[in-house]
Amino acid sequence: MNALLKTIVVSSFEETLPHHWFENAADYAVETARHKALDVAKVCAAQKGKPPVHLIISADTIVEHGGYILEKPDDVSHARKMLESLSGSSHHVHTGVALVLPQAPVPEGQEGPFCRTFSETTNVLFHELPTELIDAYIHTGEPFGKAGSYGIQGAASSFVTGITGCYFNVVGFPLHSFSQQVQQLLQEGLLTLPAAEAAVAAQASKQFRSVALGIAVGAGIGAGGAYAYLNRSPASVVQKAPAADLIPGGPKASDEASVFRVHSAFKFGIPQTDTLRFYEGFVASFDGRTRNPKWVLEHITKESLQGEGTRESSSFYEDQGLEPRLRNRLDDFKDSGYDRGHMAPAANHRASQKAMNDTFSLSNISPQVGPGFNRDYWARFEKFVKDAVKVSDGVYIVTGPLWLPQQDARGSGKWEMRHPMIGKPPQLVSVPTHYYKVVLAENSSGKHGQHSAAVGAFVMPNAPIDPQTPVTAFAVPLEALESVAGAKFFPGFVNDKRRAALDAAALSWQADGRSRLKVLDRMSVAEHHAALLPAQAAVNGEGAVHLCDVLACKLPAERWWENNGSGKGGSSSKGLPRSGSRGGKGFRQESAMIAEAAYADQEYGE
Repeated sequence: MNALLKTIVVSSFEETLPHHWFENAADYAVETARHKALDVAKVCAAQKGKPPVHLIISADTIVEHGGYILEKPDDVSHARKMLESLSGSSHHVHTGVALVLPQAPVPEGQEGPFCRTFSETTNVLFHELPTELIDAYIHTGEPFGKAGSYGIQGAASSFVTGITGCYFNVVGFPLHSFSQQVQQLLQEGLLTLPAAEAAVAAQASKQFRSVALGIAVGAGIGAGGAYAYLNRSPASVVQKAPAADLIPGGPKASDEASVFRVHSAFKFGIPQTDTLRFYEGFVASFDGRTRNPKWVLEHITKESLQGEGTRESSSFYEDQGLEPRLRNRLDDFKDSGYDRGHMAPAANHRASQKAMNDTFSLSNISPQVGPGFNRDYWARFEKFVKDAVKVSDGVYIVTGPLWLPQQDARGSGKWEMRHPMIGKPPQLVSVPTHYYKVVLAENSSGKHGQHSAAVGAFVMPNAPIDPQTPVTAFAVPLEALESVAGAKFFPGFVNDKRRAALDAAALSWQADGRSRLKVLDRMSVAEHHAALLPAQAAVNGEGAVHLCDVLACKLPAERWWENNGSGKGGSSSKGLPRSGSRGGKGFRQESAMIAEAAYADQEYGE
C-alpha cells in the first residue's frame, strides 16, 4: 500500500496576537494555530510541481494559570517566575489545533482553503517546588522553548501529582481528539485519500496517529511549524515521525464538551477530584472520596506476561503522589477483614520488576472479600481474562469497584445504599458492593477471525460466589454498566450500534448462564444485579462481537494453581493465597507457600 508522506513546513507567522482580544485562553491557542496553518497553506500553494497537499496540521500549546497565559520563557528569570507561580497549584494546558484541507471545497462565506479547528484542555496539578529544584531544572535547559517553562515528557514529570484530561495534550498534541476529527473529515468526504489508501480507509486513523505523535514531539510545534500530508512521490523528501500505537479514548474536544474551558470562576483553581496515576503497565483513576481506584486501565500482551518481575521482591506501599488526606493507607486494611485486592493483577505485569512493583501501589488496591471471592472465584476470572491473550493480539482491561443500591427490606420499593467502611474517620475507605471488568480482546491482525475486537462486561458481588456459578451469569449490558459506573468504556471502539450488538449478546449469555443455576442461586444473582437491569433489550446493533462468542467464557478449574497449574488433585481446602488484612510481618502472604513452578498463574485477585 502506498503510504501518505509527511513533512514539516515552518510557518513565518509571528505568534503575537494580543491576549485581550480573546474571551478565553483556548480561543487564543486556536487562532494562533489557524494563522500558522493558513500561512503554511500559502507556502504549499506557491510550490509548483510538488505533490498535492491533502492535509495541513498546525497546533499551538499554551499554559493558563490564574487567568494569565504563560507561553515560552524569554530568559532564566522569566522561566523561574513561571515555575514559581505553578508550584503547589493547578493550571490548564490548552492546545489549539487547525486542520487545513487545500483540496476540499471551501464552504460558502469562508475565505481561503477549508479550515477546521478545535481545542483540548487538560488540568495539571504541581507539587510544591523548592527553589533549589526550580534552579536545577532551569539549569538543564529544558524549560526553554516550552509553554509554561516545562515539558511533562521530560524531567518535569516528577513535578506532576496528577492530571485530569488528555496526557498527550500536555505533551503538545491531543492524539485522541485529533484522531476523531480526522475520522469525521473522512466520513464527510472532505478529506480524500489516494486510491490505494481509499481501500483501507477504515485504518486511516492509525496512519494519522503516527504523525500526531511526531507533531507532539517535533521542533515545529510552538515554533511556527505545521505538518503537511503529501501523496507518495519518488522526489519527495520526507521527515518521518515515530509511530504511536494507541487506542483512542477520553472526551471529545468541543466548546460544549470541554470541561475545563476558561471561566472567571476558575480564578483560584477548580476542585480536585479524581486523579490520574500513570504506571508502567496501567493507568489508574483514583477517587479521593471513596479512597478507591475509580477505574484501572491496563493493556496486556504475551510479552507483558513474561519477564523478570517476581512477587517475592514486591510489597504494598502508599501512593506518595496523592495527598495523605485523600489516599488509602496501609493501616486501613490492618485487621479489617478484607483483602487488599489488586485491580490490575500482579501476574499481568511481569515484564520488569518495576512493572510488578507498580501493581502493589495502593492506588491499584481496593478492599475485597477474601474467601470465596478474591482468593477463589475472582482469581479464576482474572486467569480467564489473562488467557484471552493467547487468542488475540492483546487485551485491554478496565477494572473497578461499584456501589450498587438495593431495595429496602420493608418492601416500599425504594432504593438504599448499604456498604461497610474501613479505616478511621474522617479518612474512611468505602468497601465496594461489587466489582466490574470490561474486556476488549483486539484482533487487528485478523489472525483470530473476522472481527476486529471482542468485548465483554461483567459485574460480580464483593461476596463469596459458588464456584459452580457460570461466569456468563455475571455478563451485563454495557449500557447498564456505564449508567451505574458513570463512565464510557472504550469510546474509541464502542459506538451506539456496537454497544447495541454487544448488549443483546450480553443479555443472551446472561440468560444462558442463569438458566443453569439453582432457583435460589438464580434469585440471589438477580438480586445482586437488580440495579443493573436495562430498560429494554438492545436492538438494531451491529459491528461488534461479544467476548463470550469468541472465548466461550468458561473459567479455569478450581485451585488451578495446584500441581503446576493443572487444577487436579490436592486435598487442601484453602483458596489461592492472598494479601489479607493482617498486620506486621504476616501482612504480606509469603510466596513460598506455593512452588515457583506454579507461581506464574497464582498471583490473581490479590
